[in-house]
Amino acid sequence: MPFLYKMLADEIGAQTWISLAPNHIYLKQHNRKNGWYNTELTSYTFPIDAWLTASGYISRETIISGIYMDTLSAKQNVVLCLVDLAKGYERKVGPVAAEPFVNKCTDLALQHFPHYINAQLLQAETLRRKFERQTSKPKAQQVYAAMEAAYTRIFETGYREMPPQMYADWLQSVTTEKQKYQKKP
Repeated sequence: MPFLYKMLADEIGAQTWISLAPNHIYLKQHNRKNGWYNTELTSYTFPIDAWLTASGYISRETIISGIYMDTLSAKQNVVLCLVDLAKGYERKVGPVAAEPFVNKCTDLALQHFPHYINAQLLQAETLRRKFERQTSKPKAQQVYAAMEAAYTRIFETGYREMPPQMYADWLQSVTTEKQKYQKKP
């Protein structure tokens, strides 16, 4: 839905950018009167950055490293779709069969959007599965080194996986915010 909204906004000349939060995509917009503001299509609200950081598992480090809350370029928007395509293909044919395609997608994605955390995670997980299948010690060491480097880069961004309960709580807070703004019959 954010991509559709962005395409429509672009057509009418509105300034709109895709932005990322953990497990989520939202829009950042700007106008002369109000400055920057966020548009949340899930809850039909306009959450401020402070609410997103407080409720969305976003740390100062993840903002500084560029994995969350930054405005994305058109090329970076395409990278999001490329990684979604790789994940979908992986679900369809299985991780082992999809590995060559996933590797091409993540390499291309990280070439054009090095800070995209989902591309980094997909690359690291693909390397982990490849390492687990290795029977040759020299090849296993080589894959392990690449896997370790990938996970180290992820750790250095400040990324931490959001615990399932925290994500469920966040979704509930989105619903609560949405209900505040809905008209009651």
